[in-house]
Amino acid sequence: MPVYTVKTLAGLEAVCAKEIVDLGYPNVEIRTRAVQVEAPERFLYEANYRLYTAISVLETILSGSLRQPRDLYNQLAAIPWDQYMDQQQTFAFKGHVSSTFFNNSIYAMQLAKDALVDYFRSKYGKRPSVDRDHADHHFVLRVNEEKFELSRDASGAPLFQRGYRQQTGRAPLNEVLAAGIIKSMGWDPSRPLIDPMCGSGTFIIEAARMARNMPAQMHRKQFALFHWPEFQQDLWAEIVEKANAAIIQASEARLMGADQDGRVVEIARTNAQSAGVDTITQWKQVAFQQLQTPWPDPVLIMNPPYDIRLQHRAIEQFYSDIGTVLKHQFAPCEAWLFSANPEAMKAIGLRPSRKIALYNGQLPAQLRQFVIFAGKRKDQYD
Repeated sequence: MPVYTVKTLAGLEAVCAKEIVDLGYPNVEIRTRAVQVEAPERFLYEANYRLYTAISVLETILSGSLRQPRDLYNQLAAIPWDQYMDQQQTFAFKGHVSSTFFNNSIYAMQLAKDALVDYFRSKYGKRPSVDRDHADHHFVLRVNEEKFELSRDASGAPLFQRGYRQQTGRAPLNEVLAAGIIKSMGWDPSRPLIDPMCGSGTFIIEAARMARNMPAQMHRKQFALFHWPEFQQDLWAEIVEKANAAIIQASEARLMGADQDGRVVEIARTNAQSAGVDTITQWKQVAFQQLQTPWPDPVLIMNPPYDIRLQHRAIEQFYSDIGTVLKHQFAPCEAWLFSANPEAMKAIGLRPSRKIALYNGQLPAQLRQFVIFAGKRKDQYD
């Protein structure tokens, strides 16, 4: 049975593995920023279309060992490349190299490219072209000291590119990260969800799509596997039809995004309409301190500033204000804060019930849960 690798973000490996198991593929093994899956070919199609926390889905072509740099070229040149593409199609290599055999990744990728090109030139007298931006085929090379693995990427562009975003605000949150955070929270669509600092609306839109049981990539038009010679159009159509038939048309989910910046609220509203969740989402232009929830006992999720433009004392006061507002305006509630500023998080003044280590891009970050009770409760404070 084939073995696939589902790439995800650091900290979301277990969440991604659960998604895969819930799809009906139990043979999973958690790796670093990845989940390895033993599954039939059908999985490749379902994973690309349905998984919320996948960045890409890879199929291994070859793995091996090296004794010198030239061994990489020799082993890759022996691959029957015409089983994977033809000379009229374009390709690109990407990946990561950490090996004393190579001073940098560029040399290893050049050897891989030469191996593919020389195979076609030798057999057909023609060679395919490299296209770094819009390649038909994406190959992934990873070298770790003397070990290497070559895969082909069935996704192409990263799967956080859902296809529904019309615009973004400043520093928009990655859709896979937003979806992974919602899943890490264990949010139940029967509970109201509010993002008081919503920006372009990613948290609320991803949660609304989950509430409607929408396939993660239903708005996306292109996947690299469409260019594979063995691509089964009938199987793809079957999976798409089955997944789309399970969409909940009349969800009663209660979701609200708010922001003091009216421009980004309009962007969020437009994105929600593009994503097909405008009927179950509400959007308001209002500062966090003035926001009033229309629902009792809500779940709040927010991604406040990290001190990029604020002075140190100002950011601490801002986070302190968050704790005060949560305690006095929203209690009882369950609040989740995602931030890459752990010192500012201390200023919230509430004891977190959970801490989950994640990253926002290259920044180490934490998702913290605060369970806030109505009235006085001594043990909710640090």
